[in-house]
Amino acid sequence: LELTARTLGITLAKLRDLLEKSRSSVFPEKGQYDDR
Repeated sequence: LELTARTLGITLAKLRDLLEKSRSSVFPEKGQYDDR
């Protein structure tokens, strides 16, 4: 269960990083801001 949670966390982190990169490439002026 811990391994699954860790893998899920890593996957979510990678997806979030990918989302940030794609969003910053589409919206350069909004790339440096965190969404709230």
